[in-house]
Amino acid sequence: MSVTSLKLNPDLVGRMSLQTATVREFNELRSEGLIGENSGALQVTQNRTSYDEPIVQQDMLRFWSERTNTQWWAMMEDGEFGQQAASYLTQMTAEKRQIAADYLSSFHTVSDALQAHLGNQEGVEADLDQLLDNAAAGRAPTLNADGSSVEHAEQIQSFWQAQQANISDVEQQYEALKTFPQHLSEWLNDKQIERPAQLDAMVEKHRYSGFNGVRERSDALKESYHFNIQDGKEAQQVLPSELNDIGSKTGISILDGIVFSLPVHEDYTKRSIEMALMMGNAGSMKRALATGMMQQEQQSQLAKYSNIYSTVSANIQAQMQSIEPSMSLQEILDNLAAGKDPAMLPGDNLHPDADKIRDLTNKFGGLINAVQTQQQQFEDSPKTVGEWLKKGENSQLLDQIVYNKFGLEPWEVGTNSRLLRESNSHPGLAFFQQQGEDYRQKVMDEAVERRDRLESQLFRITGGDSALDLDTVLHNFRFNLPLGTMANGEIHDASYSLKTFVEDNMDDIANHIDWSWVLGEQENLTMIDYNQWMGYDRAEKIAEPVVDWLLESLRSKQL
Repeated sequence: MSVTSLKLNPDLVGRMSLQTATVREFNELRSEGLIGENSGALQVTQNRTSYDEPIVQQDMLRFWSERTNTQWWAMMEDGEFGQQAASYLTQMTAEKRQIAADYLSSFHTVSDALQAHLGNQEGVEADLDQLLDNAAAGRAPTLNADGSSVEHAEQIQSFWQAQQANISDVEQQYEALKTFPQHLSEWLNDKQIERPAQLDAMVEKHRYSGFNGVRERSDALKESYHFNIQDGKEAQQVLPSELNDIGSKTGISILDGIVFSLPVHEDYTKRSIEMALMMGNAGSMKRALATGMMQQEQQSQLAKYSNIYSTVSANIQAQMQSIEPSMSLQEILDNLAAGKDPAMLPGDNLHPDADKIRDLTNKFGGLINAVQTQQQQFEDSPKTVGEWLKKGENSQLLDQIVYNKFGLEPWEVGTNSRLLRESNSHPGLAFFQQQGEDYRQKVMDEAVERRDRLESQLFRITGGDSALDLDTVLHNFRFNLPLGTMANGEIHDASYSLKTFVEDNMDDIANHIDWSWVLGEQENLTMIDYNQWMGYDRAEKIAEPVVDWLLESLRSKQL
């Protein structure tokens, strides 16, 4: 929980945390699609000049959506009405961010109060989010969906009764965020803003322009992207002009790196591939390629959609010029999606020229259905690279591409990246061959001992079953297969113990893979000095044709 406590260890000062109740709730909002898909948050303990100063913690929130940012640029670059639409989009985005920040501030306050009610004891806590979910489902806050009760139920129940007014505020703020308009046209209608038909047409034209790649960050959208939450205070918006000063005092500028670690340059994919190569990081390479492929896939969809939409919109608008009040294609689409008469006006009043609108809807029925289908695909499409990788076989496909094109295996991620793991400190084959017999023998003896240790550990698990030997287990590990998969495709009975085997012996496994070439068992890029060999120039030469391949793939999809 986000609690400022006098018992806090002074050694924690200056630390950052991603595990506070408020940060976890922030991440939950992001996963629900209620805040920008590229948003980020963490808690920071501010630096102190002396131990006599009080410890101050605050949750730092950054709200951001690359899609909204790209949509804003598309509007800004589309004439006078486009600029007006972008201005309204800025207002809508700022309003939603404020609602989200206010909700999280209230959540923070109630969560801290709950923890204090439970005594601020280590290991004694309650999940406010779970309690709110229980109450929203019509159950007692302490009663879970499976019929079990949460821990400390009696204490929590008394707290719930005493804090009902504050809890009600939290629930109402969450509902306001949940029901906030998804699209600018809906927001304009809710605000009852009078505007010309040309502006409505511009807003509808760019409803899905956010799928058109990634652009530089809009200063207008950055004005409202940063909020701080501290104990006993309302959410505080921080202007961009104030960030550098705050960052220097708190050391929290790293959060900008977390939020703004996404593409900002046209050559982002190429640069990401180069960095992944120099690190020898399969995960980073996979994400770089996935980012490029997802954006190109969505841009291809957008191009096809725009052609259909502009055709239908132009035809319908041309035949509706004499109709009053005016009605747009998007209003017809929204009515159809809601199961209403296509001629229904806001407030569920039927349009005076309903028959004409119905006739036009029937006349262009095939194209309207095509637009509806494409819009639903946009609504359901992955918002982040992580979501895109979970779709179908995308993840497995990228693993295979990364291995085939770069020789990087799926396990080579994080601290197992080639540049970071232990074997990187050893020179490659050229150095090895230049050394004396004693050195070479020592390296080979260590390789044999390492292999023997691993085989001995595995024997205790499998009983020496030849159907699941060390080479088989390591092959499964290296290529992201179930660890217990045997040559016949079946899963070995001892598979449940293999995860622990890998975790407990990770260092030996990594070194065994990297150094097995000295035993003549396989060849691997660790036979060379990877750090020296994979310099920037080599990485650039490798990355460039890969980007060309991605672009060619996009062009073929558009034909």
